[in-house]
Amino acid sequence: MADGNAEDGAKGQFLFCIICRINHDQGRKHIYSRKHRTLLSQILIKFGKKVDEARKFLKKPSVEDGELEPGSRFWCHFCSENVNKHVTDREVTIKYGGLFEHFASENHSKNLHKYWWENGADKNLKEKFLINKEKFNSYKEEVNKKLQEFEAAMEQKRLKAVSQIKHRELLQAHTSQQPPEIQVTPEVVYKTVQNEQGILQNPTGWHEGQRVWGGGIVKYRPGSNQWFPWNMDSIDKGSKGSPLSNGVVTKTRFQTAEAFGENLTCIGIPELKEGEGNIHTGATPPWLRDDNDDDDDDDNKDSSTTSDVVIGPSYDAFKKHVEKMKKINHKNPQRVGANFDRKRETSDDW
Repeated sequence: MADGNAEDGAKGQFLFCIICRINHDQGRKHIYSRKHRTLLSQILIKFGKKVDEARKFLKKPSVEDGELEPGSRFWCHFCSENVNKHVTDREVTIKYGGLFEHFASENHSKNLHKYWWENGADKNLKEKFLINKEKFNSYKEEVNKKLQEFEAAMEQKRLKAVSQIKHRELLQAHTSQQPPEIQVTPEVVYKTVQNEQGILQNPTGWHEGQRVWGGGIVKYRPGSNQWFPWNMDSIDKGSKGSPLSNGVVTKTRFQTAEAFGENLTCIGIPELKEGEGNIHTGATPPWLRDDNDDDDDDDNKDSSTTSDVVIGPSYDAFKKHVEKMKKINHKNPQRVGANFDRKRETSDDW
């Protein structure tokens, strides 16, 4: 009867539920409500996933170089406090060492049992959030082995780095004692090739002391022994041209002789007369000349020749147009779009 009176007295008091975050006066009946059990299940499932991920390292501890996730902590729902997630001294980190140490503590065990009784959690899930002393002692032994292996590997790495530094110092000391050597830039040798027309080509413009074609888009005329200069060959004292033996610089005239390619017909170009030029010589194209620059011979042309020029479409084109209009007129006048006026301007909103 005493227990029943105590339970009735607790029922009349207001209590705060940390799961539901509400004050209630239902006593122990509150932990059996649907809302409370749903929220409790969500907390245990969510926290349980993190614990399951960490417990993988309980049998096989992981030792990391340096500080892993600086300042990382986790919230223990049973103790209501933030706890360090890893154990580190900023040089070596034991992964999830802080979590295992907390789960093995007596304070965590007491708070866990209290949390389970106050909130009515499933007893089968309690062992997941606890680590007994035997498992924790075995874990610490494995951690010591991992730390020794890690320290041995770091020592080997340090000795290797020291050996490399000493080797570099000896090499630098040996090099500093040697007399300075004159470094000669290796000469670039250009290969002389022969094109389809049998003309020797070399980027330098010379082959065995003889002047050869240096390359470019202008081709030699087959059988010709002359060479067309590049810009670098035609520059002499700031003037463009081809230097002669007497020192007089004259402008070189050149033209395209032939062009070759797949599916192309070779069209011969007549030689230019004295005083004539083309686009290759830098002359102004006819379509860019002013009307005042026309030759005088144009003024002497017979004006009657202009009357012979046919203006407008030919007779055959006119007949085709008439036939086309006949076909259009024979179409069904009731067809879609027959009355649409295509000459009428329409707005953008049409």
